[in-house]
Amino acid sequence: MQTVLPGQRELGRRPRVRSAWGLLPILAVFLSGCAQPSTSTLADDPAVASRSPTTIMVGPDDDGRTYHLKIGERLVVELRPTSQPSLRAIWTLRPPPPTVLKRLDRDSDPTRVTFLAQAAGTVQLVLLKPRGCQPPLRCPLADPSGTGQGIHPPLPTLVATIIIQVQ
Repeated sequence: MQTVLPGQRELGRRPRVRSAWGLLPILAVFLSGCAQPSTSTLADDPAVASRSPTTIMVGPDDDGRTYHLKIGERLVVELRPTSQPSLRAIWTLRPPPPTVLKRLDRDSDPTRVTFLAQAAGTVQLVLLKPRGCQPPLRCPLADPSGTGQGIHPPLPTLVATIIIQVQ
């Protein structure tokens, strides 16, 4: 009989190979012991709970549009149009009823107003901008009779209306 050294195969014999199927019952017992039903909800997960709410930004350029929010989402109203962000183009916001949208003063400043959608309903946001001669030195002057240069009464205020629906 021949001596078989480590690392060599004995001639005429097949090597022993363990079947993976033999380990299947052990693996099943191990995994079934680890799996337990969860009692926590997705909202209890700190990674999910700390996610910031969705924020929708609107402004004077959104005149005539309708936006949909869910309760808990934020709405930021930009008081400067993004198409012409000049210092003189600041609009004012007529405050909406606080039952649907709650104003967040800590997140607001003179150029933007932030709201939190707190109840279901529909709100009409009205942005106002008085029109006049910009700068004042370029306004036409009337002659003493009041008929020269075509002076008109103050120009009507520009109005931008945006509909917000909270579901």
